[in-house]
Amino acid sequence: MNTLETIAARRSIRRFKKDAVPKEAMEKILAAACQAPSAKNRQPWRFTVVQGSRRDEMVRVMRAGLDARETSGEDIGSARWTADCMAQAPVTVFVHNPDGMHPWLPRKADQIWMELADVQSIGAAIENMLLAAQTLGIGSLWIADV
Repeated sequence: MNTLETIAARRSIRRFKKDAVPKEAMEKILAAACQAPSAKNRQPWRFTVVQGSRRDEMVRVMRAGLDARETSGEDIGSARWTADCMAQAPVTVFVHNPDGMHPWLPRKADQIWMELADVQSIGAAIENMLLAAQTLGIGSLWIADV
C-alpha cells in the first residue's frame, strides 16, 4: 500500500479486538511517530504505552476520576465515552509534551508561538502513528478529550 492509499484507507476505529498488539508492531508505530517532522527539531513528544493489567488499572482509575468529577457537579462532556473506547482497546498510547505549559498560565509571545509549534509537531507524530498502524493492519483511534 502506498502512502496515498494508506491515508485514504485510514479510519477511526471505535470497537477493538481483544488481541494484544505485538511488541514489534508497537515499536514500528512508535518509531514512525519519532520520525515526524518537528519545529526546530525539538521533538516535543513523549509516549506512555499502557497495556495488559496496567491498562485495566488505567481504565479503573480513569472511571473513578470521572465518577468523582460528575458527583461534584462537573460536566465531563464525552469523557465517559472516551473511557469506554479505551477500555476496549488492547493498548493505549498517551502522547504528551513534558515542556508544555498549563493553558491558563501567562506567557510571553515567543512562548505562545513555541507552544503552537509543539502542538503541531505532536499532531504530526500522532498522524504518523495512525498511518503506521493502518499500514500494519491495526485499527486505531486518536482521542483528544479533556
